[in-house]
Amino acid sequence: MLFWTNKFEFKSYAKESLSLIGITGLIFLASFYDDKVLFPGINALLPCLFSAILIHNTGQTKYVSRIYNNQLIRWLGRISYSLYLIHWPFVVFYKHLYGPNLNPKDQIILFFSAIVVGFIIYKCIETPFRVTKRKESKIIILIFTTIVLILVTNYCLLHFESFFFKNTTTQAYGLKQIEEGKNLRFQLLSDTINDLNLKNTKHTEQVLILGDSHAPDALNFLKLAYPNYDYRMLSEGGCPPMVSADLKLISNHPPEMKDKCYVMMDKIYRNNFLSKYEYIVINVMFGWYKPENLVAFVKEIKKKTKAKIIVFGNYIVLKRDMPEIMGTGETITSKDIESFGLYDNELKIKSKGLYQFISKKDLLSNGNNLKHCVLFTAQNAPMSYDSNHLSFEFSKTISDSLRIKKINIFKKK
Repeated sequence: MLFWTNKFEFKSYAKESLSLIGITGLIFLASFYDDKVLFPGINALLPCLFSAILIHNTGQTKYVSRIYNNQLIRWLGRISYSLYLIHWPFVVFYKHLYGPNLNPKDQIILFFSAIVVGFIIYKCIETPFRVTKRKESKIIILIFTTIVLILVTNYCLLHFESFFFKNTTTQAYGLKQIEEGKNLRFQLLSDTINDLNLKNTKHTEQVLILGDSHAPDALNFLKLAYPNYDYRMLSEGGCPPMVSADLKLISNHPPEMKDKCYVMMDKIYRNNFLSKYEYIVINVMFGWYKPENLVAFVKEIKKKTKAKIIVFGNYIVLKRDMPEIMGTGETITSKDIESFGLYDNELKIKSKGLYQFISKKDLLSNGNNLKHCVLFTAQNAPMSYDSNHLSFEFSKTISDSLRIKKINIFKKK
């Protein structure tokens, strides 16, 4: 096309107009082409056309050429090849470290970092290589050495990745993705959830969720499975509900945590507080908190309420954070598991006449074989972004299982 148009002499206004169209078109495509656009292919024709227009009219326009014929643009043009070589590795490694989604801040960091490194490569490698006369043997040695360094670097990154990135990231999940996943657990929390006086109730039946830091998990999968109930939550991290005699269990907790725990227990045992609710759900992490502590608490609150009490068991508790295990390229094995459905059998036996027990292990696995356990959602989201709290995405899996298996939770006998 360029060869053909060279046979014609365009008027100056036509060159100005075409050049302006070329620049505008490239800016537009750079802004609106995303990963949903099929590229390369027929969609590559437009950027090629606009680029060809600019190349054809370079130095032949009076006004439009001022946009790209200045010191800054010319400087970027000089380092453009080095910048081109370095920008994609920067993007790949940045996404590897911090997650696949780049916000505007990430893009700015990548943009300026690539320019700085591109300029260094231009000055230290590209320019000397171009202007310095070298013997052919030295050039061959330089090329061979560069290839060897690239191969060695790739080998090290592939085989010793956990050494390089162990403290900062994982292979499967970037730091930003992990942080976002942890925060997503709390997206259903609101002022209404914490309105324990039921001032803004919209439903006829109220559900109170009690627990430690695992109470939000129950809120997530219950609200997704049974949206037509009014949910309230009372919880404190490290503080499962217990009778006053068992408060010695938290004697080693930090003072601030213990104070919050005492306040929570005072609210629970306050006169008529529990009587407002038709259902009480308890979701905690068992370990130092044992079935006998739960049973003592349930017996105590049954003196104050006629609410149906539902207790959920634990699922899989890992020895390390799940993203860390997956990041080393490993699969989760029995060696990585701290506990699996801890105390389920005992909790089932003790439930008679006191509470309805629902095992997450029964909901999500077939027996004790880890191969038959659900560890990821259908969209490949992990069970947890740490070692024990369920991810919000995984809560959807539990809610689906509750509906499919028609678990009779909010139906009084």
